[in-house]
Amino acid sequence: MQKIDVAVIGGGVGSAIAYYLALKGIDVVLLEKEAFLGRTTRACAGAVRAQFSDPTSIMVGKESIKILADFQKKEDIKFTQGGYLLLAHSSELAKSFKENIKLQRSFGLEVEEVTSLDINKMIPGLPASEYLLATFCPFDGQANPFLVLDFYRRNILNYGGKIWFKSEVTRLFRDGGHFIIEINQKQRIKAEVVVNAGGPWAREIAKMVGIEVPSYPERHEIIVTERVAPLFEPMIVEFSDENGCYLQQKLDGSFVICASLPTVPNKINFTPSFKFIQEIRRRATRLVPVLGYLTIVRHWAGHYIMTPDGKPIVGATPLPGFYLAVGLCGHGFMFSPMLGKLMAELITTGRTSLDISSWIFKRDYSIPEILK
Repeated sequence: MQKIDVAVIGGGVGSAIAYYLALKGIDVVLLEKEAFLGRTTRACAGAVRAQFSDPTSIMVGKESIKILADFQKKEDIKFTQGGYLLLAHSSELAKSFKENIKLQRSFGLEVEEVTSLDINKMIPGLPASEYLLATFCPFDGQANPFLVLDFYRRNILNYGGKIWFKSEVTRLFRDGGHFIIEINQKQRIKAEVVVNAGGPWAREIAKMVGIEVPSYPERHEIIVTERVAPLFEPMIVEFSDENGCYLQQKLDGSFVICASLPTVPNKINFTPSFKFIQEIRRRATRLVPVLGYLTIVRHWAGHYIMTPDGKPIVGATPLPGFYLAVGLCGHGFMFSPMLGKLMAELITTGRTSLDISSWIFKRDYSIPEILK
């Protein structure tokens, strides 16, 4: 039976963790159940931000953006910083935004309170009068998930790590001081440490070793339009249940538009729906009317893996050697650069250079992230 130091299950956020472990010279294997890395990461829009209401999310988001900027210096991952424009439609949300601005500025973010007049200058045609407040942070931006995943893949291998594709974990149990991992119901390997970064399947993986993770899938769908001349840079986010969506023009001129529809059952299902196309057209053209003239060229579905408080579950567990990086709540791609580094630190030294103790498995889940 092959023996390794660390097995990382899941090739989304897990790719970043395996990358930093390989960088440290650790004997690591990344187990990916599909033929390509990161099923849910590949289904994301590629946006990155640090505008949150949770201090840990702000810090991890901020540091991750810095790391992506460093990656961009090494090779083109299509990283740019065009900012995020967040829209508040209610007095309650506007109040939260004002409080968040103070918190975010305390961490060094240059977050602005934006008036209706300024909104119209930034996004022509947007119904600014319907919003009580908006915030804008130019530090936020975007990167290409496929290029970032490929950066992790190549460097994991370059630094001596291993990636096993089409390797589904079908059984996992503790045997003395080691973990036995069964792959595809036949092959077994032995690992000192296991990191569960299994995305939609993380809950089932945790159950194999007797740990109940309070996470659940929230289905979202994304469309991509034809390419047009540049209209604006920021990612626009509308948080309401009735009209909620986010959209952004990518560097190639196409628009990426996404939403989670509450009428869609929360189960793992990657099949896109025609109903979504009908609804997202209404929501998107309400914000940017000109989008109604564009042709849809791609459409897919993915999942946010949510937690009761909208914050990740990260770190050690009561089971020695078993770590979690799950329930990223749709922020796995944007958190992964720094989260991968922190998890590698935790596994190898027992400490992290940034305090992420508020994300531990055993915690109070009653304080929600407002900007999920």
